[in-house]
Amino acid sequence: MSFAARSDEVAQRTGRLSFSPMLFWRENEKRAARLGKNMRKKSAVPNVLVVLVTVPTPASARRIADTLITRRLAACVNVVPSVESTFWWQGKVDRCRELLLVIKTTAPRFEALRRAVLSLHPYDVPEVIALPVINGHAPYTRWVRSSVVPARPA
Repeated sequence: MSFAARSDEVAQRTGRLSFSPMLFWRENEKRAARLGKNMRKKSAVPNVLVVLVTVPTPASARRIADTLITRRLAACVNVVPSVESTFWWQGKVDRCRELLLVIKTTAPRFEALRRAVLSLHPYDVPEVIALPVINGHAPYTRWVRSSVVPARPA
C-alpha cells in the first residue's frame, strides 16, 4: 500500500490527516529506487546535451547565441530574459540579475562550443555546464544532431 493510500486510510478512520516523516521517506526512497532502475534501462539520447550559460546583458546573450548558431556549434539557443543569481564570489555572497542561455548541442561539439563561449564571454569565470539529455522527443533530438555540424577531421 502506498504512502498516499495509507494516509487516506488513516484520515478516513480518524477524521484527520496523518503524516509520518519516516513513512513518507521510505515510500519516496522506494519510488526513487524504481525511477533510477527505470532510468538505467533507458539509454541516454546519443550525444545530445543541454548547456547552461549565464550572461550579464542582452547584447552578450545575442553575440554568443548568434556565434554558436552561425558556426553550427548549437542547434538552438534559448535566452531566458531574467534570472537572479546568488553566489559566493571573492570571499562574499553576491547577487545579480543575469540572462540564462539554454543551448542544445551534441557531445562531440561541446569542447568547440565551450571554447567559443569562453572567447566571447565577459566574465572571468563563466558558467558553462553541460547536461546529458536522458530522454527526449525523438524527432527533436534527431533535428539537434542534424543541425550541429560535426567537427572536421584534423
